[in-house]
Amino acid sequence: MTWRRSARSVVIALALLGGCAHRTTPVARAATVPALPPDAVTARRLEFIERTLYAVAAVRGLPVTSRPRIELVDDDKFNTACLADHLRFGYGTQATQQECSNVFAYYDSVRDCVVLPSARIDRLDAHNSSAVLAHELEHWLVAHTLPAIPESGRDDASAASNALAEGDAQIASLAYVLSLKGLRLADYIQRALAEFSRDEEKSIDDHKYFVYSLGARFVGELFARGGFRAVDEAFRRPPKSTAEILHVDRYLAHEPLPTIATSLPLPPGFTTDYRKSMGELGLRRFLALCEPPAMAIAIAEDYMADDNTTSKPTADAHHVMGRWVILWRSEVSAMTFARTIERCRDPGVQVAQEDALSVVVMGLDASAARTYAAAVLADVRRGAGQSTRPRP
Repeated sequence: MTWRRSARSVVIALALLGGCAHRTTPVARAATVPALPPDAVTARRLEFIERTLYAVAAVRGLPVTSRPRIELVDDDKFNTACLADHLRFGYGTQATQQECSNVFAYYDSVRDCVVLPSARIDRLDAHNSSAVLAHELEHWLVAHTLPAIPESGRDDASAASNALAEGDAQIASLAYVLSLKGLRLADYIQRALAEFSRDEEKSIDDHKYFVYSLGARFVGELFARGGFRAVDEAFRRPPKSTAEILHVDRYLAHEPLPTIATSLPLPPGFTTDYRKSMGELGLRRFLALCEPPAMAIAIAEDYMADDNTTSKPTADAHHVMGRWVILWRSEVSAMTFARTIERCRDPGVQVAQEDALSVVVMGLDASAARTYAAAVLADVRRGAGQSTRPRP
């Protein structure tokens, strides 16, 4: 077996077609499982699923504490459920319709069951698609053996949690596929890590790439340093930001996440719609509007913390404004960010900067944006004793 035909094709391709329906809601541990009709075809299918479950558990080092509930459904019902879950995560309709027609399984943690399209399951032995089943069974194993991670959402911490969950399932499925060939994950992990990063620049706007491939890189880094015990520990102490997913050393350093905030309200006429952290991942994407992806990634790497506020549309003109406070690891990076915004030449985006702190204001006229950004900068500097001096 060659790396390109197995590990890369299985794991990297899984990120593209997986479309996993995993959710992080804590599951109820069912003591008994309703029996499916005991016909020969169903029995053969369930035997294959159970065999795969025990193989995944063995390479992952997790116990099988009960038998999973399996649902075999027709293709139309499966595709409908798969598509609904993709849309819940914000993925586009056109892409996901094609992806769902190629998916072989998903774990529904709300109902605590693994769902498979019955007409496709018999193709699992003939294709590497059994790795998709391994991926979903890993979600079931984790749900029944490790602490539940925070509920999925759309903020930075939720993106980090999703990356941990999907990255773990990617690495577990890779270990399973390698085991079928008598090979060990430990011998291939460094090559896998390189592959997971290969398309990082050109996939800067692809959230699924972050969750599946860069999540797998994070989990793979943990495995390379401490085996699956280190991965188990990450479920007990989940990463709190996409920056920790992107830089495993920051996660392992147990750095406390600083909080930065302003007590100032939005300008007159605007009310808050949502307030959240965009994280290093969001900062990368914002910078990529002005810089090539490689430069956007390099600048964002010095991110430390942020607080992003977006207004509701105004009643008269449906106008929206935004306020973004960013704390950097160095004053140099804050200055580089300010120069980048200046080069964009967008009068609707203004930035104020002092020491390692930046304030971006969007959606006001240039003069009002500059005045408001300066006021927010001064308020954050005064508030809560938060130091905005760069780290030594």
